Amino acid sequence: DESRSRIERAIDLARELGQRDKEAVGIGHLAKWMKVQGRNEEAEALVRRYLAMAKELGSPTSELYASMRLGILLQDLGRFDEALTPLERELQIAREFGIRIAESAALVNLSGLKETQGHFDDVVALTRQAIELDRELGLDEGVCEDRANLAYALWCKGALQEARHEIRAAMEGFVALGGLPQPALMETEARIDVSLGRLEACRTRL
Repeated sequence: DESRSRIERAIDLARELGQRDKEAVGIGHLAKWMKVQGRNEEAEALVRRYLAMAKELGSPTSELYASMRLGILLQDLGRFDEALTPLERELQIAREFGIRIAESAALVNLSGLKETQGHFDDVVALTRQAIELDRELGLDEGVCEDRANLAYALWCKGALQEARHEIRAAMEGFVALGGLPQPALMETEARIDVSLGRLEACRTRL
């Protein structure tokens, strides 16, 4: 594959020139290529190598990115307990160095893992933090997405009225931004309404 060959040539050149930071970045790109190709074992080995080099080089941004990649990869592979440490580290680095946009992404990544594990109290706490941060950053679409995620977690916890408030706010927010109600959000709203016994509302909407 030509794209893989280009990445490997870039890695070799960086190594020859002693540019270990660029070599590490190249290894990260190669790990991503392997993941896209479904070669997960090779992808994991490469991203772990990338993470080790980032730590060795003392590059917080590279360590943050590598931690994110490793956590998401392990989660995709169903290794949820192993995914926790790198995703927590991603959030820690973002906060330690004040990389607020990365902190927002890290909160979403970690809450996604917690949701997969069924830890909905953690999902609610993390998502509320993401909403507050995204508001401060002016990420209006992110706030809507966060509120939709919060609604689902609240529904799973049985906090139905609060869940309905959040899903309505999310849907109205997307419309205010010029979008259309998203099918996934409409499905969440329908689930909440069924749980509340609002069957006529579901029939009218569907």
